[in-house]
Parts: sequence; C-alpha cells; structure tokens
Amino acid sequence: MAGVPQVAQSMFRAATPLLRRGRIMRSRSIGTHLAEGVIAAGLLSIQNDYPDSDVGSYPFYNTPGGHGTTLVVRSFDASDLDGAGNAILKLIADLEGEALSDERG
Repeated sequence: MAGVPQVAQSMFRAATPLLRRGRIMRSRSIGTHLAEGVIAAGLLSIQNDYPDSDVGSYPFYNTPGGHGTTLVVRSFDASDLDGAGNAILKLIADLEGEALSDERG
C-alpha cells in the first residue's frame, strides 16, 4: 500500500469490492476488578464448555478505576457468544465480584 495515508485509503476503497467476505467473528468483553488468578480455573471450565469460542483474559493495572481483568469471548456463533459471556457473568457473581462493563463488538 502507498505510504501517503490519503492515497492508501483511496487504494483500499477501490479494492474493497473485490474482496471476499468470510464469516463474521463477534466478540464480547466483560470487565471486573477480580484478579486474573482468581477467575482462571472458572475460565478454563467455560472454555471447555464452549470449545468453538475463544476465551481470553487481559489484566489491567494502575488505571483510574483500579486493577482487574477484562475477559473476552470471540465466536462465529452468536449463541456460543451469549452462552460463554453469560457464564462469565455468573462466574464473576459466584466469586462475589462485579461486572464493570459488558460490551459487544
């Protein structure tokens, strides 16, 4: 691609109709103040229950809201995305934590 941003954008727009689309990967991100180590075993169980989805955990530190973990589910299947995400919300509640956010993308 061209090095000048406007030229690269124009080239991409021109090529877009020629690109084939595949299945759409969906995601759901859930934030909590629980530490990654506290929720790890439960996440492994959720991953095993939804093997066609990807479950990941991303710790965060020293933010204005404190520290915690963002839990992300990615799946091509909307029902798996919902099921795994809802299982994560239940896990957080069972560990007496709180869901800070629940975003879909």
